[in-house]
Amino acid sequence: MSKQLLKVGHIHIWDRRNKGNDAITKSVRDMLSQEIKMPLEVEDFPIEIFQNLNDVNLKRLNDCDLVLVGGGGIYHHQLLPFDIKNIRKIKVPLIVFGAGYIREIGGQSIDDAGKESLLELNDHAALSSVRDFKTMEFLSDLGVAQGKIDIVGDPAIFLQGSRNNDVKFDTGRIKIGLNINYSNWPGFIKYEELIINSYNQVGNYFFKKFGAQIYYLKHHPDESGIIKKLDIENLEVVDLETRSQKYAYARLDLVLGMMLHSAVLAFGAETPFINLGYDIRNKSFGDFIGLPELVICANELQENMLSGRMLDIFERREEYKKKIRLRKEEIFQSQTDFWGKINDMALDLK
Repeated sequence: MSKQLLKVGHIHIWDRRNKGNDAITKSVRDMLSQEIKMPLEVEDFPIEIFQNLNDVNLKRLNDCDLVLVGGGGIYHHQLLPFDIKNIRKIKVPLIVFGAGYIREIGGQSIDDAGKESLLELNDHAALSSVRDFKTMEFLSDLGVAQGKIDIVGDPAIFLQGSRNNDVKFDTGRIKIGLNINYSNWPGFIKYEELIINSYNQVGNYFFKKFGAQIYYLKHHPDESGIIKKLDIENLEVVDLETRSQKYAYARLDLVLGMMLHSAVLAFGAETPFINLGYDIRNKSFGDFIGLPELVICANELQENMLSGRMLDIFERREEYKKKIRLRKEEIFQSQTDFWGKINDMALDLK
């Protein structure tokens, strides 16, 4: 390593069309630049490199001073198994940051080969951390020593927002944000009619009762088909660059979302929310932030449930803002402490 420069290989999910994945990647870069006390050069690698690692990319990885993996939902059956031989070929320090376990309602579990590769990844890592308690439990059940894993929360919580004037927010009106999971959840069709009807009920109630501005917070291009099914007066679509989308979340009074990172961005913006969960990760996030009542599982949804819960949180929104702010401070300290370990490791490399 040059004394003047730390070269970091960043292995992460590559799908920039998904604002959640993009928020994670950008937030990790924010924290790298803030927390590592030396000049940086960062090189990107897709998470699939663990399955298909050629000699050229292996050299690129081992030419780095350290390799950072994550964060996000990389513990998912669609991405596994990683090739254990490829993990072992990485000779520089490897750090797993804010990784998460994913399993959709009715979805496929991780098979034995996938589990074995995750055990190898975490055993091989010099440092490892997860985003929630459920992921910690999952790794512990695999045999990863609990003392090796830090719980740091989702990296995207602390994404830096960027002001944008393309969307007009009337400061004198209540502002409600909506988001629905797109087509990646195979079980969506089973609950689709009830979900759409519930969202229509929420949007139209807040518009008629409070004169609210209603915004659809688009996280993925595939949500276009869902938006067309909504029948909400005064609905405006917000589809901005990810940092500007985070800024938009901060301008809202309340969010009803499904995508995990709709909840994560709302939490990071200190905007109260309800998250309609379709995956273990949604419930895990509610548990991790100490506000499990903010997550409703889609398979438990009933008529009028969302509108009732949204009204309750709306009436208590100042209380929830304070709770969110306090928990954010604790999570920030956890992430800062973990970055301190990374910085110490980087300094030792000199």
